[in-house]
Amino acid sequence: MYAAPTRCPICSSELEITRVHCSACDTSIEGRFAGGPIAHLTTEHLDFIVTFVRCEGKINRMEQ
Repeated sequence: MYAAPTRCPICSSELEITRVHCSACDTSIEGRFAGGPIAHLTTEHLDFIVTFVRCEGKINRMEQ
């Protein structure tokens, strides 16, 4: 699965989330949804956060 784009490929404006879909039951919900600050992070930054949380916030454990 690809990360959701955050910028319009035509004009570079910020994109807005307007539809979410469940592939398990085929339900779709439309509206305006906030992506939050995490939605704009790169894959590298998200990987760092996941690792940091798994290491219980201990940098020395991340170094290992």
